[in-house]
Amino acid sequence: MTLEQEDAGASAELNDAWVFWENRELPRGSARERAGDSYHHTLGWLGECNTVGEMWQIMNNLPPPSKFFGGASKRRSKLGGRSVEGFSLFRRGIRPEWEDANNAQGGEWHAKCTDLETVDGWWLNTVMALVGETLGEGSEGVTGARMVDKSDGKQGHVGYRIEVWYRSGAEANTIHDHLCKIITEGLSSETPKFSRKHHPSSVKPAAMPGKKGAVATPRSAEGGAEAAEAEKEANAAEAKKVWQRQMRSIMAKITPEKAPRLAPQLAALISGADQEGQVMAADLIHKNAMHEALFAETYSNVCIALNKIEGFRAAIVDRCKTKFSARVDDLKACDMYSEVSCRKGARSNMRFIVELFKRDLIPVDDVIGIGRLLCDHALKEEKQYVGVHIEVLCELMSSGGLTMQQKKAAETDQLVNKIKELSLNKVFEVRHRFSLEAVVEQRRNGWKPRREKEKPMTQEELAAEKAAAQRAAAQSQSRGGYRGR
Repeated sequence: MTLEQEDAGASAELNDAWVFWENRELPRGSARERAGDSYHHTLGWLGECNTVGEMWQIMNNLPPPSKFFGGASKRRSKLGGRSVEGFSLFRRGIRPEWEDANNAQGGEWHAKCTDLETVDGWWLNTVMALVGETLGEGSEGVTGARMVDKSDGKQGHVGYRIEVWYRSGAEANTIHDHLCKIITEGLSSETPKFSRKHHPSSVKPAAMPGKKGAVATPRSAEGGAEAAEAEKEANAAEAKKVWQRQMRSIMAKITPEKAPRLAPQLAALISGADQEGQVMAADLIHKNAMHEALFAETYSNVCIALNKIEGFRAAIVDRCKTKFSARVDDLKACDMYSEVSCRKGARSNMRFIVELFKRDLIPVDDVIGIGRLLCDHALKEEKQYVGVHIEVLCELMSSGGLTMQQKKAAETDQLVNKIKELSLNKVFEVRHRFSLEAVVEQRRNGWKPRREKEKPMTQEELAAEKAAAQRAAAQSQSRGGYRGR
């Protein structure tokens, strides 16, 4: 095979995008384990592949299961300080949970073995079968697979399990027949016996108060179709709650350092959502960007990763536009105690809009149009609300003026001339005129700000700042500080 053929094979796109996950073990007796709703906390995103080359890149960087699975006399080894029970591979947008709407009411074929070499072969063959869609006509119904260590180093039990999951309505028998053919390819082991397991709905029956294990019967159970419809609605509502909890869990961990790793996890989660889910995701990202204005760049970088999801870009831009259009109405609804926060929110929204614009998620013509609109409204608005237009306009120009100049120089200069005229208008308060003059001056200086805008610091930057402060303190003391006289 020539190098060109190898490159062509590596760049070959898969029929679907696949996501690798690790299944972590929760500490025994932990609060999450006691809560009984802990499985989604054990999942860790490892990588996503859209091509054959990306799949091999991930596989080559993951240790084979035999390297960390436990045995009769040893407990499983830790990976990066984490106790990992196994790996999963699922289509993008589907999580390795039976509560996921794509897995609920479906099922799985699973087989067990006790030999570590066999484990590695089973895992590799299964991964190849899934991404290569080689399970016959049943391939489309497969949602993912898991390779899990079920051994117990303390009790001497040894067991490893491969699971291939499929959605409701999939051709389970076809999947089984092809699975039996591919699972032992290249191995000397015999074909394992696969067992079938049905996945329940995404809602567990509620336990009756005071009776452990007793299940409450829905009032509409006698209703037949009515009861089935009620259960379906309950399943959908519970699946929605699980999805929201998962997304909030990821969002809560986002920092400038962690964003590159967490953004693909969000993409994998949101890509399987409907329009309502995308709107909710956009709303949560926008809300966080508003409340943590220093993280505007971080959240806009997250939006870059989510931009490949159809409909998400429109959802996040629409959320920004809605907030922008409501700037005066929001201010009118504020009392004297919340006015400062309301004005800050309008500026934070504009800063986020600028960061999206810098990443080509909002067209330059739209941004220049926003600037013109703000200039016009500053002249027409009631005097008590003029300030919010000027403050938002100055945020737009001070944060995005350079990028606007680079993309549309003539239109940007026209906008600066309008701002210069506003700065000479004595109808406005002195502080607002001064802010407008600062924008004009910034343009004269090549859009170099008087002082750099604050940004969140990484752990390395914080450590460097602390070390510099300690060195300065040590030097000051060595030059003749207090000597205890």
